Amino acid sequence: MDFLDFCLAVWAYKETTPCSVTSWGRTQAHNHFVGGMANSMHVHWKAVDVVYDSLLPLARRQDAARAAGLILIAEDDHDHLMAALD
Repeated sequence: MDFLDFCLAVWAYKETTPCSVTSWGRTQAHNHFVGGMANSMHVHWKAVDVVYDSLLPLARRQDAARAAGLILIAEDDHDHLMAALD
């Protein structure tokens, strides 16, 4: 998935699962500062963290992510969405 396809996938996800992006691309230095994984897709601009207007059940969020071609990882206070690994 290239960058533009990722952007469109995030847009498609938010159309079915109303959310706001709280973190997108990061430099290596900022990723390290916020405790991101060394191989984080954030540094490739192919990952976002989102919060929701109203939290939907996890299964529904996972289905929406899959339909958009994304991988969803549920965190304590947000969801992490990233491009499927090529």
